[in-house]
Parts: sequence; structure tokens; C-alpha cells
Amino acid sequence: MNINDPKDYELILSHVPGAIVVNTAGTVTYLNEQCASYMGVDRESSLGKHILEVFPDSKMIQNMNINEPKIEFYYSFGAGISVHIPVFQNGERVGLLEFDVVQASAVLYELADGYASFLDRELKDLDGEITHQLNKNKYSL
Repeated sequence: MNINDPKDYELILSHVPGAIVVNTAGTVTYLNEQCASYMGVDRESSLGKHILEVFPDSKMIQNMNINEPKIEFYYSFGAGISVHIPVFQNGERVGLLEFDVVQASAVLYELADGYASFLDRELKDLDGEITHQLNKNKYSL
């Protein structure tokens, strides 16, 4: 792979779930097939349109001026989580990339359940450590 060839970047983005890129004016400059299919739009006819024409519930315009990646929750097509990443070229903001982390409520619930289990285990471990420290110090001078 030659990372200087723009077609290689397009190949990579084509595999990212729900990838869409807009310029600073909010015009869609890239939309992968997976995202177009998920949103129920034609990929080719969506390019060059304003993001709100393609995806009316998008928060990309509101997040255009972020300087760090931002997580967004959405509920348009089913509960999901996407990430907005500012795109800079030569130190100047040129757009925003959005990609999906979760696209379906079932996956979101599974993720929440897994995280809850993880937190429960961590709290039990912490409780055990605190109890151990308290008992250890109980009889020392």
C-alpha cells in the first residue's frame, strides 16, 4: 500500500462503519457505501449535497468547530454512537469526519451490560482492597 495515493485512503474509509466526511461548509465530500446503505440514501447523489439534506438529524454542523474527537449519541435509525473527528490540513480546519462505533440499539445494550459488569467487578475488587487495608491497619501501631 502506498500511503501517498489518495485511493488507498478511500479503500481504508470504505471499511469504516458509517464513515462520512463534510467540508467546513457542511458539504458531503465522502460517504462510504455502508453508511449510504444504512441511511437509505444513494451514495453518488449524496456527494456534493449539504449534510442536513442527506442526514437531517446530523450534529456535524454543530460540531464543526471542535478541536478534539467528540462522541455523539443518535437515535434516528436506531440507537447508536458515532465519533466526530475534526480534519485539519496544514494547520487549517478543512472538515469533519464522522464514523459509527455502534449502529444498533441491541449492540448498545450489550455494550452497556458489558460495561456494567466490568464496573461491578472493579468495585468488588476495590471493596476487597479497602477492607484488606482497613483490617491490616486495625491492629498496627
